[in-house]
Amino acid sequence: MMDEASGSNAGSRPGCVTAYVVLAAIGVLGAIFWIALSLTLKNPGLTNSLAAYILVISAVNLAIIVGLWRMRNWARALVMVSQGLSILAELLWLFRVIGSGSENPFAPIGSLIGIGVSGYIVWWFHKNRQRFA
Repeated sequence: MMDEASGSNAGSRPGCVTAYVVLAAIGVLGAIFWIALSLTLKNPGLTNSLAAYILVISAVNLAIIVGLWRMRNWARALVMVSQGLSILAELLWLFRVIGSGSENPFAPIGSLIGIGVSGYIVWWFHKNRQRFA
């Protein structure tokens, strides 16, 4: 059931989409807080290009948040692309760790978990594409 005033499909939004939106919002707020804190403390690790990158990613995530809240298909597609890029980044990191002969046998476990979670998110959003307008 669509609420015309807010443009949302709150009655038909699955709980996992709401959870994704909440977690993404926490991530955006955390990124903005980190930039503000780093600028206040004059953190030498925060370069202008890194701050700009974080702000661009935060803006994209903010658009995804709004789109998912309103159950828009373009937001679903952006989630799938961003999670696909996350899988690619995790795979590259995993091959780097394995190739470097890391002495920590648990180093790849985090990447494997990340790949699994991102893969499940891509699968779920693909499987449930009919729910999005």
